[in-house]
Amino acid sequence: MAGRILSVLFALLYSVAAIQVKSNWVINSLERAVDVRSSYAKVRYELIAENIGSVPSDEFVIALPSGFAKKAAVIAPVLRSPKTTSSALLNDTVIQPDDALPNVDYYMLKIGAPIAPKSSIALSLTMISTHQLHPVPESAPMSESQSITLDTIRYPVSPYAIKQYAVIFVGTENGNMKWDSELPDPLDLDFTTKEDKIFTEPTKGTIPPNTYIPMEVEFTKKGFISDVSYLKRECWVSHWGNAYETRDYYELTNAGAKLSEGFNRAKWMSHGLANKLTPAITSIQFLLPQEEVSDIYYTDKVGNVSTSRVASNRLILHPRYPIMGGWHYNFTVGWKSSLTNFLKTVGPSTYLVNFKILGGLVDSIYDNVDLSIILPEGAEVLDVSAPYEYSDLEISNIYSYLDVTTGRTVVSLNYKNLISDQMETEIYVKYRYTYAELIKKPLTTSLYVFLALFAMYILRKVNMSIKPSENASKKQ
Repeated sequence: MAGRILSVLFALLYSVAAIQVKSNWVINSLERAVDVRSSYAKVRYELIAENIGSVPSDEFVIALPSGFAKKAAVIAPVLRSPKTTSSALLNDTVIQPDDALPNVDYYMLKIGAPIAPKSSIALSLTMISTHQLHPVPESAPMSESQSITLDTIRYPVSPYAIKQYAVIFVGTENGNMKWDSELPDPLDLDFTTKEDKIFTEPTKGTIPPNTYIPMEVEFTKKGFISDVSYLKRECWVSHWGNAYETRDYYELTNAGAKLSEGFNRAKWMSHGLANKLTPAITSIQFLLPQEEVSDIYYTDKVGNVSTSRVASNRLILHPRYPIMGGWHYNFTVGWKSSLTNFLKTVGPSTYLVNFKILGGLVDSIYDNVDLSIILPEGAEVLDVSAPYEYSDLEISNIYSYLDVTTGRTVVSLNYKNLISDQMETEIYVKYRYTYAELIKKPLTTSLYVFLALFAMYILRKVNMSIKPSENASKKQ
């Protein structure tokens, strides 16, 4: 029974107006890793906490800076010990402790089984936040690398005391840390800089509860920051053609440092910047599905773009021009595959189709995503299973090629604040599509074609001439 309870660890999250956080936990060790090599910041905590209270406890509170929590795409706690394989995503529900800091959000985790006094838990906490990386200065010359600032904290904020702490920042080439030195600093951290890392060895000491020291980490980033402000993703399902087609429309922005001067094509070519790792976007990479795909196309507002190639399992696109910091680029990518790779029969005339939540663009932020799966004409939606919290679920109909009755059934969802790490996540749609509906379209189309041909035949027999007939002329 206990194992069954632990298998649903963290399944319950609740909020209260105001509570007193009990000082019945101490964090004996905490390791923090911050990765800024992508277009977004990844943070991972590995901690061991001990119940120092006199009674068993099944509650544990975590705290995050409000700025980070509000922009979080993923917040995932996992209990490593006692052993369990379950994890849970936190939602926007927070608790309000009596001694809460004004710029910190607090989350209450409800552990599946009470932890006895003097017993410990091992907890991993993964957090991924968007729009935490900002170019400083906002403008720079075309040929220079860009400086990026990460808004973070010097120590993990927690309602519990921390006895040992270690941290590493990855991807911080030429890194420099800034914080208010007048604030009380509980530990004498000895940072080491090596290549693109800033780290400190595990340091013993006591970090008091609710210690909050804002810090900025400034570093050099050679690559670009990709931000998809809008993605419209469509998946078309055809039973007659055994076809599964995706069509993705992107509105992409380079969120890096803007040009401090106008773009100079001659300078761009003479300095060989097109062949160097620069803040400009010169190529866009997509991970292709494991299933075999065909008829890949790449278009923009002008028309078809031929500068694309497939290498291994990646589609590499080259825009018509380098996308500099602050510049925008709109384009569409599509491909086809066999429907049998994505469709399962789960009952009489009942099917389950799956499609990925994102289209495979490597290393990007997605601010607004509209998803549509377009089922055959006459399909009846039975259920939609989607991960994460979505908005605006709508079932409607549209007319496309040779649709003659009700039009195709469309399931539409909207997501906010996604990242490329979530591209493998799938949405499932269960629907009913009977044999009568399957043959209805070709039969109806055939009937209309027959009626059209018959009408043409009748019209050809009708004398539309305005000249008098020969008999009428003779009578006159």
